[in-house]
Amino acid sequence: MSRALLVDTPIEVSYLPPKRLPINRIPSWLNKNRTEPLDVFDAIVNISALRPELQFYTSVRSANIHAVPIDIAEALLPGGERVAVHQTDEYFWLNPNNALLMLGILKRDLSLLWPEYAEEINEQHQRVSQSLRQIALDMDNALIESGYDAVVNESNTVAPLTKGLLLPIFSTQEVADMPSLNILRVTTKAAPNQWAVDDFSRYRNTPFVTRWQTTLNSLMAIE
Repeated sequence: MSRALLVDTPIEVSYLPPKRLPINRIPSWLNKNRTEPLDVFDAIVNISALRPELQFYTSVRSANIHAVPIDIAEALLPGGERVAVHQTDEYFWLNPNNALLMLGILKRDLSLLWPEYAEEINEQHQRVSQSLRQIALDMDNALIESGYDAVVNESNTVAPLTKGLLLPIFSTQEVADMPSLNILRVTTKAAPNQWAVDDFSRYRNTPFVTRWQTTLNSLMAIE
């Protein structure tokens, strides 16, 4: 998200954990390396309001006491916006509404932190938000046109995405008793006749919107 909003500015964006690690292994790495020196950063973007085990701020602050924390899971404001969650350990960023809210928090804080680039940040935020809204709409349209009756989550991580879709969610046991239903199985790994979703659990040097588009393309490619 940070790269997406700052693409038209000279502001550099760095990913602090080792890029090879999935998100569930970052806390262990942090615990082992929390006292290691870091480069100087002006700001740290995180989701530690809901994932305190991913908190980087104290390490960043030790190198620059002026570093600004930006929490995109819950705005650091009185009564600030907060993403909607059913469980704090869920991949809440897969819900398009949450992703849009997170983009809005990030846009506001980045614009305040670097007002000289506020115009570029706001324009890019508008582009990214419009693209994400269209992708979410296209997902629902693709599901309707394909004639699916329901979805089954083959991975727990995809639940925040499927909960936001128009179709009901059934368990594997439930659909076993309803063989006449046209079921779409949703997973995070490529498999025949299943919808492979990018759950953003790993770093990729791929633009934010492109990763969402890849998830949509995976749905539309199912025969």
